[in-house]
Amino acid sequence: MPHRPAKRAAPPSSILFPNDQDTGIGPRLYGDQTEELVVAIDIGTTFSAVSFCILRPGCPGAPQLEMVSSWPGQSLSDPKVPSVLFQDTDGNVMAWGAETTHQDVKAKAERYGWEKVEWFKLDLRPPHLEAFIWPTTGVSSEGPEVKPCLPIQNVDKALSAYTTFLQLVHQHLKSYFCKHYGEGTERWDDLFPTLKIISTVPNGWEFKQHSLIRRSAITAGLMGRHVGQRQRAALDRIKFVSEAEAAIVYAADTGKLDAWLQVGKDVILCDVGGGTIDITVYTVLNAYPLELKEKVAPKCVVAGAGLVNAAAKAYFQSKLQGTKWDKPGIIDDLMDEFERDVKKRFENVSGEYCIGRFGLSEEEDLENIRHGRFYIPGHDIAAFFKPTVTAIKSNILDVYQRSGQIAKNVIMVGGFLNSSYAYANLEEWGKRYNFKFTKPDGVMAKTVSHGALLWYLSKPVKGYIAKVHYGSDVSFPAEEVLDDVNGRNTVMRADGVYIYENIWESIVSMGQELPRKGILHRFEKWFDEYDSKEDLMLQEKIYIHRGEQIPNFMIDRFTGLMLPEFEHVCTIVADLRDQYNMTPWAKTNVQGKRFKILKFGITIRHDGCDLKAFSSWKVAGLKYTGKVMIIHPPQ
Repeated sequence: MPHRPAKRAAPPSSILFPNDQDTGIGPRLYGDQTEELVVAIDIGTTFSAVSFCILRPGCPGAPQLEMVSSWPGQSLSDPKVPSVLFQDTDGNVMAWGAETTHQDVKAKAERYGWEKVEWFKLDLRPPHLEAFIWPTTGVSSEGPEVKPCLPIQNVDKALSAYTTFLQLVHQHLKSYFCKHYGEGTERWDDLFPTLKIISTVPNGWEFKQHSLIRRSAITAGLMGRHVGQRQRAALDRIKFVSEAEAAIVYAADTGKLDAWLQVGKDVILCDVGGGTIDITVYTVLNAYPLELKEKVAPKCVVAGAGLVNAAAKAYFQSKLQGTKWDKPGIIDDLMDEFERDVKKRFENVSGEYCIGRFGLSEEEDLENIRHGRFYIPGHDIAAFFKPTVTAIKSNILDVYQRSGQIAKNVIMVGGFLNSSYAYANLEEWGKRYNFKFTKPDGVMAKTVSHGALLWYLSKPVKGYIAKVHYGSDVSFPAEEVLDDVNGRNTVMRADGVYIYENIWESIVSMGQELPRKGILHRFEKWFDEYDSKEDLMLQEKIYIHRGEQIPNFMIDRFTGLMLPEFEHVCTIVADLRDQYNMTPWAKTNVQGKRFKILKFGITIRHDGCDLKAFSSWKVAGLKYTGKVMIIHPPQ
């Protein structure tokens, strides 16, 4: 019988969505009984992008991902849109996105005193993140050093700008969708009630920032005009994923990282955005389909690529100060040309690069102006890049050392690394540590929105590391508390036992891996027959602590106020009425009152960005579960 060659296995259709020959479990199905529209919105510090897909019930495999590829004001299609608004003195939007780059619009803005609103995303950052470290010129002793300032100075104004921009993005998304689909308006109207929003956020954004963005999305109309009693359901339709996680999912799906994404291997993901640098170390748990877990707590540093432009602008202002070219319009024109051309092609520190056209008069009076052009020495441009490049190096090295000095492969994502100089500088530095760099996203720098959709569809990250300590305030019998009790008062519990209150109890420690099944936190609540039934709506506050050493008590013994290092991040609300009604009265205590002891657990699940929770208890050997709400405090 002739030898028959073995049949070659079909290659996987995707590292995230292997075909049925790889898994043996058949095609994957999406959707429920109706179609569903999923939209990923990446509001970046400097640029934004939107991707979307339609999930169809019974449709096998991964759905078709689409990107909004054109925006108002663009002469050529581009999925990136500047995160910029021009507003008049009454706060009305006069131009937005790509419209703000037009020369005629800039001239009107200067003539009528419109405010250029940008960088609003960064002002939503958690207070503990260091303020933006603006560079000075740092390259010449001549002239004053100029430190540019963020145009927005408070969270309320930033949130207003964020909401306005989000509303404009949403309006254009609808217009784009309706234009590109047959019967587009009817399709949109049918799908809009099913809309799910995936919002991308930096690694360092926390529950309060998520709450602000959810509120912004509701106000911007992304969940419809009349949310009302449906607000809780609407809020649940807004999901979050870190930009770094979305980036590695997209990068993995390109197929360019297969050699690195092998079981047991570690990789470093570094996403350099306009405002933040997000760095995460992942361990590969499975190759097909891809499964990852965080190895150490992710990093978020407010030192993104915008520092390069900030340094360049400070440089131009310093060099042209007091001259006839010291005008906002001229500085803006120089910045546009620098961003569009020099910033990308710069690679020779010893060379010179020219921009702008100043005419031929008085050009000999300034060292940087010759033949009507503004010349920038290469070493000055290198100084523009230095703060961001230095931050990338120091923080890659930090996660490398904290993760056991194993991860040698570094995945770079973001438009900053389209700079030949920046990438070559990192590669040269990495040689001393045997780091290998790759940039799989190429020139299409807004990969995060596509990655967010892929994340929603595949959820490849299976394990997360706690970036802070999580805990709650509890009470203990006085005889069990020995430390730091001088000057503190006790109170009597329902059973007559004296207790200390406001003691820190850890739920999860900083650096601890968060279990996939969630963290079970056990509670005991004591009720006597005279206690108010309103107390049966348990409200348990969850706090975080960022330090290494945590005090035993959360309250200052002298002032009675919460110590400033503890931060209230959310409140878990559990309905105990069913358990209360099912629980028998206990024997009378020393005061002759009847009382009940409710022993229950609350399981908290953390998916890297969001919390979910449910309660559970036992009565007569039977287990019961209940719903839990998570409420975030107002800003």
